[in-house]
Amino acid sequence: MISVLYVDDETALLEITKLFLERFGDFSVDTAESAREALGKLKTREYDAVVSDYQMPEMDGIAFLKELRKQYPALPFIIFTGRGREEIVIEAFESGADFYLQKGGAPKPQFAELARKITTIVGGRKSAARVVVLNRLYSVLSATNRAIIHRRNVKELMDEICRIAIDIGGFRMVWAGRLNPETRIIEPFSECGFIEGYLDRNTVSVENSDGGSGPTGTAYREGRYTISNDLATDPRMAPWKEDALERGYRSIASFPYAMGTKYSGTLTLYAAEPGFFDDQILRLLDEMTGDITFALKSLEDEEQREIAEEDLRRNEEKYRNIFDIAPNLIVSVDRAGIVLDCNRQVTEVLGYDRKELTGRQVLAIIHPEHREKAAASLDEILGTGSSAGRIFRMIRKDGSTIDVSISGSGQKDRSGADFGAVLIIADITRHLRMEEDLIRRNENLGTAYQELAATEEEIRQGFEKLRKDKDALEESGELFVTLAENLPDIVARFDRSLRCIFVNNRIEEGTGIPPASFSGRTSREAGMPEILSAFWDEHVGTVLAGRNAAAAEVSFSGARGPKQYACRFIPELSSAGKVRTVLVICREMRS
Repeated sequence: MISVLYVDDETALLEITKLFLERFGDFSVDTAESAREALGKLKTREYDAVVSDYQMPEMDGIAFLKELRKQYPALPFIIFTGRGREEIVIEAFESGADFYLQKGGAPKPQFAELARKITTIVGGRKSAARVVVLNRLYSVLSATNRAIIHRRNVKELMDEICRIAIDIGGFRMVWAGRLNPETRIIEPFSECGFIEGYLDRNTVSVENSDGGSGPTGTAYREGRYTISNDLATDPRMAPWKEDALERGYRSIASFPYAMGTKYSGTLTLYAAEPGFFDDQILRLLDEMTGDITFALKSLEDEEQREIAEEDLRRNEEKYRNIFDIAPNLIVSVDRAGIVLDCNRQVTEVLGYDRKELTGRQVLAIIHPEHREKAAASLDEILGTGSSAGRIFRMIRKDGSTIDVSISGSGQKDRSGADFGAVLIIADITRHLRMEEDLIRRNENLGTAYQELAATEEEIRQGFEKLRKDKDALEESGELFVTLAENLPDIVARFDRSLRCIFVNNRIEEGTGIPPASFSGRTSREAGMPEILSAFWDEHVGTVLAGRNAAAAEVSFSGARGPKQYACRFIPELSSAGKVRTVLVICREMRS
């Protein structure tokens, strides 16, 4: 239906013209008896065309046309008058009139011609305007994608998109908002266009209430775009109607974006004419917000990847500490028996540099008399996934030999395929050389092997997790605790205030004090023997100050008699290279 404003100081003619047009055409006619009245109505309602008499008091039709063109340069205007002088016609067209129609003659043909001219000019203007709008929106879509490519942060991106929608898209006003979880209000953080305090005076809730009934609240709440194509008549817009109409907002569409991410929000656009948002325009704008959603989800993924990489760095440091400090020799090999990695104990006990062993066949450091048996044991580990401790003789770099017990477990990648094994090697040379110690060791050997077997899987998982993505990294903290709890030594961690932030259950065997007593306390506060407290505080403090590892021995009277421990103090560094915590490993020295 075409809306027409007809202006004439002859009341009777106003009514006749209105009646004819509405009865015989698809028109809605509003009337005004003067140009002043008509200008007032144009401020409160949109019309598709204006028809005006020429001769009227106060302001004639030409003066009215000139005033109208200042504010509405594209609004179709027809002079419908009884005066047909040539100079009036010329002035009308020069002032911006679209048609000039002279009154008089038979009413029916006259009004039919008026209806035809209105339909012709309005149809042409709407078609031309639609082409312009669509071209503008395609340009908006293109400019938005360029902004996404060059984005620095979310605020700058949304500021640029709002500016593009105004400068290129020709919208009246645009704003982007995000949810305040405490107030449940969508708060603006980017805006552009003719605002004039509108966003300060009006709030939008996401609750299903009067304050959340409009397009913006509904779009966020339901996760789909929502429109109001006539703010003046839409009851949902009642809370905002008066302020919106004063600022020339006639239709509104709101699009949710990046839902399910920390950047979720709404992009709300206001147009100056009712009925603006048709299906084609909505599809283009929905595509634009889809591009915004993709960009912000990608940004969140990048941030999470950076966090995961930092976690990887920290956990690699933790694993390397526990890996290198473990009392046993640990060697990782592939399915061909080639050494992939080894811990510090291997280099200290056997004398080889880590680089010398990496890439070398592990059987090369087994004594020739034991290589066949060792190869069979390795095949067993790779075939069945584990092997109990077997005794072999290994060759040091200087040619001397040591007796060792080797057990192991297979390693699998994420697809479940076997790719190698972790070998746990215990130096048992002294055990075999000392008969009295051998007897005692034999009594405890079964228990010791059970403990080793219980830790084998955890150590294998530790190696596997060093090569996995961020999902596996999240379990590293728990793995560290499990590994520490299964070691035969006291394992503790102290912060820069000398407070204990972790200690395993071996502390109770040595001191009689349960691990729970140490949490968040210094060793003295936990009730440790003074000689051991002073020993730990001194060496932890030294490592915190100097960033270098330390080793020392200590003797004291424990809960079960005299105790003697060999202790290592290892600094754990932050990403900035400062000592964050100190890891303490104490191994009991038994005669």
